[in-house]
Amino acid sequence: KTKNDTGKNGRKTAGKENGGSKTYEIYNDYNNKLNYLKDHQILAIRRGCDQKMLKITFELDNNRFERIINSVLSKQQHVMHPLYHDAISDAWSRLLRKRCTSRLWKESCKRAEERAVDVFCNNLRKALLAPPADMTNRKAMLVMDPGFQSGIKCAILSDEGLVISLDTVKFMNSAKDNGKQ
Repeated sequence: KTKNDTGKNGRKTAGKENGGSKTYEIYNDYNNKLNYLKDHQILAIRRGCDQKMLKITFELDNNRFERIINSVLSKQQHVMHPLYHDAISDAWSRLLRKRCTSRLWKESCKRAEERAVDVFCNNLRKALLAPPADMTNRKAMLVMDPGFQSGIKCAILSDEGLVISLDTVKFMNSAKDNGKQ
């Protein structure tokens, strides 16, 4: 029960760790319920944490979770010794809280990754199974593969899709630096 309550009521916050970055600027001082985060947000926050640009915390109602643990244990034991309450509080704050939140975060990341892979596969399938370009109005094409290090690969294709010419265009040092050809 604690795991489900953490997802519904626990708030996940992300904030700056090392001065932040423009890439993760949107997540500085970000605060939202974990189950309201979208997959791309979860993956972006995780990337920011991996790069030490963000730090996450979970805001939980500790008293509420201690009461839940207490109610579960009190059903098993008829009389609760006052020492149990201190032990429950200590166990929650020192051991269980971190374990529950880290497990919940890992499961959220795993689900987000799986969904991202599914979306990528669906998009790739659609792109690969899409009909070819309009073949009624065939024309020769110039196809370019950009690359700064090894140059731009250029190919001229005939209207039938046959390669007419292949060439590589390389930047000269000053032109590369200025972004000119």
